[in-house]
Amino acid sequence: MRRLATTRRIGELVPILGADRIELAKVGGWDCVVPKGQHKAGDMIIYIEVDSFLPRGDSRWEHLMKPGQITEFDGRTGYALKPHEFKGVLSRGLVIPIGEEESTASLGADLTESLGIVKYEKPLPTELLAVAVGYTSYHIPTTSLERMENIAHQWESLKTLSWEVTEKLHGMAVSYRWEDEKFGVSYSASRLDFDLNADIPACNLARKIGLPDWIGSTRNMVIQGELIGPKICGNYYGLDDYEFYVYDIFDLDKGDYLSRDLRHAFAWKLGLKIVPEIDGNAVLSHWVSSLPDLSQEVQGIKSKLNPAKDIEGWVFKTLPPYGEKRQEFKVISPRFKS
Repeated sequence: MRRLATTRRIGELVPILGADRIELAKVGGWDCVVPKGQHKAGDMIIYIEVDSFLPRGDSRWEHLMKPGQITEFDGRTGYALKPHEFKGVLSRGLVIPIGEEESTASLGADLTESLGIVKYEKPLPTELLAVAVGYTSYHIPTTSLERMENIAHQWESLKTLSWEVTEKLHGMAVSYRWEDEKFGVSYSASRLDFDLNADIPACNLARKIGLPDWIGSTRNMVIQGELIGPKICGNYYGLDDYEFYVYDIFDLDKGDYLSRDLRHAFAWKLGLKIVPEIDGNAVLSHWVSSLPDLSQEVQGIKSKLNPAKDIEGWVFKTLPPYGEKRQEFKVISPRFKS
């Protein structure tokens, strides 16, 4: 479960040019606009990440519940937290004071559940819900990468590692799996399963390219990737048809992800495309001098799929020796707009 609300300390407070009532709080790798004079550097606060759904009822975020901003989600009324710009400064997340109920919480404590916060997801189209046949089993992994801003303090341990860097595509995360001689299709975010014959883009594409026949000739595995095209995310890349790009392959028999080289080899064998690679062996200290610098570097970079479009972000995965756990995180361009 994603840690959406955690106790943290404010690193520093920075004035905002032309602003008398607000200032910028630095919280780890995050920049948040806060009321001027409400906090000081070193204060322990609660930081709430973007993409959080804030249910109505807590006075600390009631000021966000304005007409036209309130939404329904998860059977509740509340506010979906997104980045906002104030006086030309981008604010990502929400800083609130620690209340009486959280007064005994230690630094770094996860308060997501106790505050009733969940990750906000745009509702799935009704036509998808109508043809779903169930939910994906929890032994099937889903992708949920940590945001760079949450690991900014780990710079010293990460800066000399070798990383695979790929473009983060703006689409729908889809998983194709072969397990016990059965082919399955699921949408990763919702964990909904679909029958191969369902008339939806992910299933139509799998049948079109003959994926069930190809994957059935290999081992038990899950192929994870991004589906993009005409009716997905506003067809951000301007495609005439649907395309699927692999970003991971999970070996169900071994319980681990394939290495970069094996992933590429299997995708090539199956006739599948790989997400655009930025660097196959990057060292962070050769790119930037700190993790937060990556947010600046990614801004303005164009997508390899459509040079007229800004890139959504980058995905970083270590290239560990065999048997060692892979580390990974994502960098989202602060200015990205779909």
